[in-house]
Amino acid sequence: MTEFVAVLARRFDIEIQDPSLIETALTHRSFVKQYVGQNNFDNERLEFLGDAVLKMVVSADLYGQFSEAREGELTKRRARLISDAACAIYANSLNLDRYLRLSTSEEKSGGRERVSILGNAFEAILGAIYLDQCLEIAG
Repeated sequence: MTEFVAVLARRFDIEIQDPSLIETALTHRSFVKQYVGQNNFDNERLEFLGDAVLKMVVSADLYGQFSEAREGELTKRRARLISDAACAIYANSLNLDRYLRLSTSEEKSGGRERVSILGNAFEAILGAIYLDQCLEIAG
């Protein structure tokens, strides 16, 4: 986990204040279920927050770039940019698959390559960075 915190810090030129947020962002619910009672939290709440951050940042960017576009067109563009598949690509650019905390069974069933898990982890990382730093850094 420390390695990934260092990767993020270098990539975004920041100092992570609360590494536990990053650990939580990388923790799939299957891991928490396998290791009950070990004070692990899954990334779903951070994913919720990161999804909102991503939508807001991308929406503002599209709004500025396409001043003549109607709401429907902007919505379609945003959907393509923040789909599970797109978020999985962003996750792969950070090598998130290497750092995910998955249960043994999720690991065996190919969870590290699953688009939904990668996309959710990426959104959770955005949520963690937002809480740890600020919106400008997360965006």
